[in-house]
Amino acid sequence: MTVDLIVLGSGEAAQSVAYPCAEAGWSVTVVDSDPFGGTCSLRGCDPKKVLVGVSELVDWTRRMEGKGISSSVPTLVWPDMIRFKHTFVDGVPASNEESFTEAGIRAIQGRAHFVGLASLRVGDETLVGRNVVIAAGARHAPLGIPGEEYLTTSTEFLDLKQLPRRVVFVGAPQCRSSTAATGRWSDSTPISSLNSSRPHVISASMYACARPSPRSRSAATN
Repeated sequence: MTVDLIVLGSGEAAQSVAYPCAEAGWSVTVVDSDPFGGTCSLRGCDPKKVLVGVSELVDWTRRMEGKGISSSVPTLVWPDMIRFKHTFVDGVPASNEESFTEAGIRAIQGRAHFVGLASLRVGDETLVGRNVVIAAGARHAPLGIPGEEYLTTSTEFLDLKQLPRRVVFVGAPQCRSSTAATGRWSDSTPISSLNSSRPHVISASMYACARPSPRSRSAATN
């Protein structure tokens, strides 16, 4: 099957290309091996901002105790926060798929493999694109350090059932600080490398600020 445009990925970057091209009359196919929506909507910006907002509310209430706030100081209930996150995240893939269909965009769930300059294999189907855009996002950077098998990424962090009592954040200061804010730990340690002789509980720092994979570079081929 030959189309005007194949977009690998379904997040913000992918949609910013797919929808305008479809509106211009191009035949467009979107392919994603993950649920439709991308990092920002499903496992990054949006859920993180909501969780940070809850944490900031608790933090400000504590700061204002005795300065005009007289009620008991609230505490974070992490399981409730995660349940709340799922109320606005879980419906995103289906909503995106519906929006693609309404726009005349074909959406395929599956992993694409290049079999030619502009030919891709998805399952048993071969797609040929007059143009191909790779907007598949980034992946966490492997660190190659002792104890790396104990690390987790920010994606997994946002699905923790319970918060750990202590946390270690490895690298990526901007991502690390925003992720740390969701938990408001008093006992958190940012470090740039781990010594395997020192115990640690969790690391959650490696997706948006990590080194992008070759898949994340947007490219077009005619």
